[in-house]
Amino acid sequence: MRTIKELFKSLGLNLTNLTKPMESIRELIQSKPSIALQAMVDGLREQSKRKNFKVDMRTFGEGKYLNNPVMCYGCAATCTLQKIAGKNLTVDNINVNLDRAQFLKFELTELRRFEFAICDASIGLLYGLFYFCRIDTAALNKISYDGFRLSNNNWEEQLPTVEHLIKQLQKQDL
Repeated sequence: MRTIKELFKSLGLNLTNLTKPMESIRELIQSKPSIALQAMVDGLREQSKRKNFKVDMRTFGEGKYLNNPVMCYGCAATCTLQKIAGKNLTVDNINVNLDRAQFLKFELTELRRFEFAICDASIGLLYGLFYFCRIDTAALNKISYDGFRLSNNNWEEQLPTVEHLIKQLQKQDL
């Protein structure tokens, strides 16, 4: 009969990585949508400068071996998570959300909820992000901002609009 450690090893899983404490995304962003959105803006700008990463709003994460070099693709949520975690995803851990969660040291369910919340926020829909941060969505009625919709063709030009929203949120301590 095999031990759990042997079973995990036979499945290619590292028991040590699974038992290390996970960080809470909600705690890292202090339950504030403004911090999450600032991480999105900063993450998009930083990740777009990587030679082996391309912003692609159509995928949470995709890695391809294109002869040489290897190329990773990710949306606003992927860039935000990398910024929050302080780590760059690679072709070895970007494709599957479980791999992203383990590499970034986030709990899988929280990572998935945050990815969807930021994905919605990247097109100007903030209800999911407020819900993720456990903030009453009625607070959205106190915020005035221009709509935006980040896409592959316009995300860089739209970031000043997002930054204006961040300032509005900060004024409300959100």
